[in-house]
Amino acid sequence: MGAEMYEVGSTVVNTQSMKQGSVCAVIINENILEEKGWDEPKIQLQYISGLREWVPMSKVKTLLIETDPTGGGECLEG
Repeated sequence: MGAEMYEVGSTVVNTQSMKQGSVCAVIINENILEEKGWDEPKIQLQYISGLREWVPMSKVKTLLIETDPTGGGECLEG
């Protein structure tokens, strides 16, 4: 399918709502998708509120957090 794969427990972002959540389940099996009436792979996300929802895989992106291990992000008084 060429889609990015996600692991259960990984932190991702729902690009429709811009909410951060954890992956609870992934459905990519075409037979299961057809049974549910879905036309593309889905990811079940759980948000910090506890709410869970199924989101199209195309609307989910890996959360990247930039860190500066050298401590260069400090504010300097001028």
